[in-house]
Amino acid sequence: MLPVVFLAANILSGCAAPVYKYPPQSPETVYDQQAGSVGAPSDSSHPPSDQQIHQPRPPYDTQGDDPLVVPQRPSPPRIGSDVYPDSAYSDDYLLAAVSSLENQSEQHLAQDRTDQAFATAERAIRMDPTNARLWNLLARIQLEQGNYSQAEQLSIKSNLLGKNHKRLQAENWRIIEKALREKGQISEAERALQKALELERN
Repeated sequence: MLPVVFLAANILSGCAAPVYKYPPQSPETVYDQQAGSVGAPSDSSHPPSDQQIHQPRPPYDTQGDDPLVVPQRPSPPRIGSDVYPDSAYSDDYLLAAVSSLENQSEQHLAQDRTDQAFATAERAIRMDPTNARLWNLLARIQLEQGNYSQAEQLSIKSNLLGKNHKRLQAENWRIIEKALREKGQISEAERALQKALELERN
């Protein structure tokens, strides 16, 4: 009877599930935001703080250890014009397009095609809305069409944009003077003429 018991015990021990031993895992790599280094915690008795765990490492320059500086997006270039020839942001291509439209408008105006002249000048202004000469051109077209109030307002806008250009301002004041005379505002027209003469003398 005793041998039978030993035999049954050996059979049961052979059927037991094997025990697998996994290799010890290394501690999780963390990034110390304050120390600026990557590595395992030095002391298991002091677990890493929430700021240390799972912090992405900042980008570093390939030439050194300084963090990369992301360049700022440059400001969009301003379209150049003959009113602002010294602009550092002038765009030669757009400047050429604006100048071409301005010349076409001047030709239409000289040939008394005021509607075509106005439409062409408007296209140029949409490309370069701060060009004082283009607003002066619109004012001259409106004056030719008999739209005296519009001509006056466009001349004023041209003067606001071309404050440092006395010759252009004098031309605008003469447009204002003519528009005021056509509207019967003689005293205001005389004052506008005096301003034009003062600018022309200086």
